[in-house]
Amino acid sequence: MKTETFRAAIENLHQMLAFIHDYSLTQHFQSDARSKIILAAEEALVNIINYGYPHEPGTIEITCKDAKEKKGITLLFRDYAVPFNPISEAPVAKNSPPPPPSLEEGAKKGGYGIYIFIGAMDHINYQRLADGNLLEMTKYLIE
Repeated sequence: MKTETFRAAIENLHQMLAFIHDYSLTQHFQSDARSKIILAAEEALVNIINYGYPHEPGTIEITCKDAKEKKGITLLFRDYAVPFNPISEAPVAKNSPPPPPSLEEGAKKGGYGIYIFIGAMDHINYQRLADGNLLEMTKYLIE
């Protein structure tokens, strides 16, 4: 298990993803599965950075550890930001397509990152803690 705390800023995104990538190498994932892990992590981290801390910078604690049920990796993203449950924002079955984008003028843009990380990972869990959020994402190694 490895844990590191980062300043929640886009300029630190590469460093955060490198931390996750390095741990995923220890799990012997194939490159396509590793790419899904990094993509899912990037989408989750960008959401935390852009929406979790809208008024002042904060921190994100990232923990990488071995999955419990099967061989794989579990990523924990702990922040002290505003409450946000990504699972409730995208209440869909795994691998369901997101709703089609609205072509109306002034329609909300974005919101697809949640579908990306839900589809890329095998298990997603969210907890609102007394002082922040905990997002857990797991990818299992297919042998």
